[in-house]
Amino acid sequence: MSLTRLCHHPLVAVDDTATLADAARLMRTQHVGALVVVNRQDGPHPHVLGMLTDRDLAVEVLARELPIDQLHVGALVGGEPVVVPARSSLGEAAHAMREAGVRRLLVVNEEHALVGLISADDLLEAMAGELTELAQALRSGLLRETQERGALTAPPTPSAASHQGPAAPAPQPAVAATPRRVVFKPWGTPGMPAAER
Repeated sequence: MSLTRLCHHPLVAVDDTATLADAARLMRTQHVGALVVVNRQDGPHPHVLGMLTDRDLAVEVLARELPIDQLHVGALVGGEPVVVPARSSLGEAAHAMREAGVRRLLVVNEEHALVGLISADDLLEAMAGELTELAQALRSGLLRETQERGALTAPPTPSAASHQGPAAPAPQPAVAATPRRVVFKPWGTPGMPAAER
């Protein structure tokens, strides 16, 4: 499965020079929990710097009572953006999230152009769907086996009238075997042989 099929979140960009208050308002008006932070000064196309999330605003800014209307978005974005190729598997995307300690990933194509973003919820939903497919395949296999094989029937027993020769002796009741308990005794326990050296 290509990760692009999971990229159904709208991509909303914000300049790194915008204030954090502007970014919060943009999240509210666009109904998104993450913004793609871009720098528009390096070439004809915006350069992606990373992501700003609602959690970033809550934990890094509001909890510290920092002036949200004076700080710029670029102050919260550092290092290289965490990206994953669109051809990556669900497992590879989950591994990338774990390694980077993030809940969202930017998805890029072969030209390293941004094509979308995926969240941990997206991955969980896709993985659950694959497990559901597997469960249905197992259930379908059992149903097919039941339909093809049909019910097993015992062979007919010979009737007493058709029986020739001496009568068979009456079956004796089977003596119930006493079940043996399996006991684990670690080496060195009295009654156990010593470990060979």
